[in-house]
Amino acid sequence: MTGGTSRNDDETRERITGRNIVILQKREGYRFSIDAVLLSEFVRLKRFDRAAELGSGSGVIALLLAERHRNVSITGLEIQYEMADMANRSAALNGFEKRTTFIAVDVRTVRKYCGVESFDVVFFNPPYRKSGSGRVNPQGHKATARHELHGTIDDFLEASAFLLKAKGRLYAIYPAKRAVALLTGLRKKGIEPKKLRFVHSFKESPASFVLVEAIKRGGEELRVEPPLIIYESPGVYAAEVGSIFNGKNVRNANGE
Repeated sequence: MTGGTSRNDDETRERITGRNIVILQKREGYRFSIDAVLLSEFVRLKRFDRAAELGSGSGVIALLLAERHRNVSITGLEIQYEMADMANRSAALNGFEKRTTFIAVDVRTVRKYCGVESFDVVFFNPPYRKSGSGRVNPQGHKATARHELHGTIDDFLEASAFLLKAKGRLYAIYPAKRAVALLTGLRKKGIEPKKLRFVHSFKESPASFVLVEAIKRGGEELRVEPPLIIYESPGVYAAEVGSIFNGKNVRNANGE
């Protein structure tokens, strides 16, 4: 990885609203959105956990978790070398480089780089759109983040099953309309869904996302949590989400 913490010409350096975190992002490429922040709030880490993020992108989820949990180590696996390098520089900017590391690895080849059952926790916010569905963004970073160009949900689950220890925990956020694919895929890989929480833009609107906690080799018992509502009214966060951003709107939360 490139040394130093400097910002390249095509990057911005921004402070995440409501958090003492500085992050580098591509000026024109993919920039994190609220689903990443919601997943960071959903993940539960224990003291001395070893955690892995699959498809870590800019590293925002790992960095938010590193701020909250001082006694864990997090490894981000990201197929794009440039993004992994940028995430490492963000980690250094925040003083997290000793316990948060990002490496350029394709999730489909984790067996070459990581030991079997070497992590207590795996989490991911994967590409949501199937390859060949919809318009693929011409910008490579955005296309990779949004479409399954370099790994399907099954690839992410296969990697998770390999990396997780027995009774290890998996956390994910995924489109509600593809929830069945995620849940059936988890069970096929021996990772039992244990907790679900659906995310709605407004109280009256259909669910947009689902947050899932699952346990490798866990027993059959599922808890469906109360829904998470993002907006109380257009442009105004509901209380729970508003507390994350101190009442700021999502555009400010993303540094845009």
